[in-house]
Parts: sequence; structure tokens; C-alpha cells
Amino acid sequence: MAGGMTPGRSGLTLAERSAQSGVGAAAGGGPPSREFPGRSSRTSVGCPRHCWVSNLPDVPGRWPGLALEWARQADGSWTSRVAYAVRNGDQVVLVEAWVLAQHLTPADG
Repeated sequence: MAGGMTPGRSGLTLAERSAQSGVGAAAGGGPPSREFPGRSSRTSVGCPRHCWVSNLPDVPGRWPGLALEWARQADGSWTSRVAYAVRNGDQVVLVEAWVLAQHLTPADG
């Protein structure tokens, strides 16, 4: 059957089941909220999220990225493990790095 739907299943689409799961339900593209006081300093709540990576010291400009994971620094600030694409001459290079939250903005903002 199309889409793997067999009798006895909920009949919901994958998108509908995903929406009901609550995974990725955190709003915005910034660090996770403080609603989860028992969590460790690392979280993937609300990830992955499309974002812009801007004004890095070694890579100036604004680059499309994907926030993969968040971590709280010892000083209380947030950093995110981000995969982002940068142009290097006539090639586009994919970079994965920990980036301070001050260099990230939501892609829809």
C-alpha cells in the first residue's frame, strides 16, 4: 500500500504523526527555554533548526546553517553545534562547529 499504511494503523500521515510527537515543538531558533530545570547543560530540544550564522571572526558574512545541538557554557551563555555552508572561491564548503548564540538568528527572522 502507498506510504506503508496498513489496516489497523492510525491513518495519520507522517507529518501529522510527527506534529503529535512534540519533537521539535520548541518555538524559535534560539537556545532552549528554561522550562526544563532538570536537564543537563546539553540539549537538542527544538533542533534541528534552520538559522543564519553571521559575523564569525574567521568567516565574515551571513551563511545558511542548521542548529544541531545546544549547550550552556560555564558562564551561562549558550553555544550551538551548527552545520553551515560557506563559499570558498567557486566551491561551497560545509562546516560543522560550535558557534556562540550571539552569531545565530532564526532563518525565518
